[in-house]
Amino acid sequence: MKSRSDTMNKTFDQKRFKTMIRVANVIALIGLIILSIAFVGSLVVFLVGLFIPEDLVTFTLSEMNVSTVFDMQLGMYLSEDVMNAEITLKSMLISGGITMAANVAFAWVLFYMLKRVFTEVESERPFSTLAIKSLYFIAFLFIAAGFILPVFEFIFTSSLVDQIPSPHFDATYGLDMGRIFVGFLILILVGIFQYGAFLETEYEETV
Repeated sequence: MKSRSDTMNKTFDQKRFKTMIRVANVIALIGLIILSIAFVGSLVVFLVGLFIPEDLVTFTLSEMNVSTVFDMQLGMYLSEDVMNAEITLKSMLISGGITMAANVAFAWVLFYMLKRVFTEVESERPFSTLAIKSLYFIAFLFIAAGFILPVFEFIFTSSLVDQIPSPHFDATYGLDMGRIFVGFLILILVGIFQYGAFLETEYEETV
């Protein structure tokens, strides 16, 4: 009679899986380096905005030349007052820098936690306390981000809306239900993963 482990060995390619985890670990490390640079860049953007004079650089939407089609659409849907409203670069840099820093910080923590999980799996400790705790942290990180990151997006939108004299432009705060859903989904999957590890341990002890 074939054992359970024999059946698993035939259906699971351990070598390919280990290679995949190693590659994922390297990608996570590269991601952390890139995100660290991006975070420093966002802080530089914020500091530049903080110290430059208010009227150093101003622009209007009518001065923007993205493409002929885009410019025509702007002219069709926006009033002349909106098109000619002066927008200061200072406010955009401050609010944009903060928003970018918050989003990059979220991504950095996510990659860091994923790297911890990959390292544990690579060391053949997928059910370790550190791996489980890291996965739970990722789940709660997504849920928290669904509440917190929209605050920064609201700040950025508000800085733009305050400079455009139009009743059609408004800044509203809204939860990021996508991130919250992903967080709860990860929570459920980690619970199933933990339960599977428990059943595996019980089976091995029984045998």
